[in-house]
Amino acid sequence: EAVALSKAGISARGADMYVTLEPHGYQSTQPPCTQAIIAAGIKKLVYAIDDPNPAVSGKGAEDLVKNRVQVVKGDGAAAATQLHEAFLHATEHRRPFINIKFAATLDGRIAAAGGDSKWITGEEARGWAHRLRSTIDGIAVGSKTVLIDDPQLTARPKNIDFPQQFQPRRIVFDSSGTTSAFARVHGENTLFLTTNRSSYEWREKMRQAGSQIFECDTTQSGQVEIISALDLLGDLGIQNVLVEGGPELLGSFFDAQAVNRVYAFLSPSIMGARDAPSAINGIGAQQMDQIIRLDTAQISLLGEDILVTGIPHWPEKR
Repeated sequence: EAVALSKAGISARGADMYVTLEPHGYQSTQPPCTQAIIAAGIKKLVYAIDDPNPAVSGKGAEDLVKNRVQVVKGDGAAAATQLHEAFLHATEHRRPFINIKFAATLDGRIAAAGGDSKWITGEEARGWAHRLRSTIDGIAVGSKTVLIDDPQLTARPKNIDFPQQFQPRRIVFDSSGTTSAFARVHGENTLFLTTNRSSYEWREKMRQAGSQIFECDTTQSGQVEIISALDLLGDLGIQNVLVEGGPELLGSFFDAQAVNRVYAFLSPSIMGARDAPSAINGIGAQQMDQIIRLDTAQISLLGEDILVTGIPHWPEKR
């Protein structure tokens, strides 16, 4: 609101203002928006949903009314809730909103049997994925993905000079400490989530490479326990994470029922190889009434590829 009002200047005086979220009347990462609205001389403010913080919900609207701004809670709650889904989830649960993303062939394979995975999808789908990366707080992968692909894990939207300070945090799940100190993922915005299985020597090498190390709880199989990892990321103020692989890490998130949205990019192609890796490799459903279906699923075309997105519906019997 403050940015919009600053650009509007004197023309905002006496105007009606429409926003998705109740303006906050408290100091957060930004100054109170209510102060900017009052100072600009806005006559009427219409918003779609309340501030999710129970300690302050309604106080922004109350502050505006006290200063003679007409306030109306209007339509658009469903659309605004989806728009702010990550913020709303993080505020309520103190854990990041988890998006799962993968690209696969129609038979569910993410790479050839020989390991080659470039590229499953076309340029338009990959460009869309980079725009998605530019909207989130962190990109997460497992250590095997770092070993095989040596990714940068950066947002590189086409035709946009994306500022370095807005790059998402890079998050690597490495339970036993296998990532090389020479991997391209290292840097000051890189977090390694590990367990007590990783050595002191390896941790020091990661720190010397510029990355941060955090120890999480360990599962019985020796992996990073997902919920403890989410608690840690929430404590770090990370609200929105895109988990991109590999199959074991995606499987761990689904097994923990810790997935909030799925982005599945499907290529109209068939791998057909028995030994080609699949997109998700967890415990999963043992019978049909345990499979996970997507609510509010949306399907769109990106060039020749298909994007399916939706919210997982967790079966009661799982």
